[in-house]
Amino acid sequence: MEATAASLAKTTVDGVLQKVTAIGVDEVARMLGVRQDVWYISGEMEMMKSFLIAAEARENDNIVVRTWVRQVRDLAYQIEDCLEEFSLHLENRNLWYRLRTLSTRRRIASNIRDIRAKVQEVSQRNLRYNLIKLSEPSSNATFKDANLATRMDAFVLEETELVGQAKAKENLIGMITEENKDRKVIWITGMGGLGKTTLAKKVFDSPELRNKFPSRAWISVSQNFNPNYLLREILKQISKKQDEQKQEQTKDEQKKYEQMTLEKLIENMRSELKNVVYLVVLDDLWTIQAWNIIEKALPNNKKGSRVMVTTRKKDVAEQCNWTLRNIYPLEPLSDESSRDLLLRKIYKRDDYLKKHRGLDDVTDKIIKKCKGLPLAIVTIGGLLATKQINKEEWENLVKHLGSELETRNLEPKLL
Repeated sequence: MEATAASLAKTTVDGVLQKVTAIGVDEVARMLGVRQDVWYISGEMEMMKSFLIAAEARENDNIVVRTWVRQVRDLAYQIEDCLEEFSLHLENRNLWYRLRTLSTRRRIASNIRDIRAKVQEVSQRNLRYNLIKLSEPSSNATFKDANLATRMDAFVLEETELVGQAKAKENLIGMITEENKDRKVIWITGMGGLGKTTLAKKVFDSPELRNKFPSRAWISVSQNFNPNYLLREILKQISKKQDEQKQEQTKDEQKKYEQMTLEKLIENMRSELKNVVYLVVLDDLWTIQAWNIIEKALPNNKKGSRVMVTTRKKDVAEQCNWTLRNIYPLEPLSDESSRDLLLRKIYKRDDYLKKHRGLDDVTDKIIKKCKGLPLAIVTIGGLLATKQINKEEWENLVKHLGSELETRNLEPKLL
């Protein structure tokens, strides 16, 4: 199925992106005179990854889309091979010496430029044939499409880019692991683009919580709230077993859940959770009505269970009637943190900025436009990384920054 191919391709692209941003690769690229090409390849591969996530979520069986997914995967393998040669030069002094010879430099630089041309062609092919869209649902889109925007936000903000959130992660883990046997809800609030989903995911995946809460579920709620679907998903994740016998039993249970009314689903979920220490994350919740339905299925089993919710609506968190409730508001990044995030996204290495002091003023303008929103900063930083490093290019971007953000579905989050 195409979704499986997209998942495999996305995994390959993940590996490439980790290698292309590794310490040392940037230095070799600079020495070869292909730094801009490597940055361009990195930026385009990030965008391709986002399209692969869209393809995976929509389970499109279009043969042309499958062909494009295969081309992305093959391209990622080529980039990986080239980066392996970079790594060899870094690890082997003799190879590093050979890198200084003109013929070797020309060969590797030529390979990089050929790859850039292929990346550009594959990227344009998606747009030319209108294969995969990030914002418009297809006519046969499933409920998964409703959660795509949230997943995309989380993808853009990688862990290494969580400027200023280390303390927030520590605080949230402390709230969740606090000794108290009553159930407790922690609300992460703030406007779109602040990194709520990313922060919640890092907390959810932390070793401390994995060990403390073996029964766990992560659910994206979104505005298109479907209570039956969401409760089935929670049940599916909570009751997931490792051995084949239990897996078969789970499949039978899932068929049974498909036929249940909402009241029956709530009853079954309360029964499933009554004797376990559970952690449930509700990502991107919009209304108190949605919360009131879901919370009925979350029993206070006096075992220290926890619920974590991300929402843009602080008033929804304030209307929650649980006795144990914490509201953790996320604020926009400071100018200093915004600048740090932007420059790390563009340059990959902090010391590179020293060579381009003339860009300080225009950098400040970009930071002001992004209003401290990590998602906007990372997106614009990725765009700048593919452009020439000069003031004229950057000033031109500032003039059209509103339309760039609107094109990338970020403009509403800045209003």
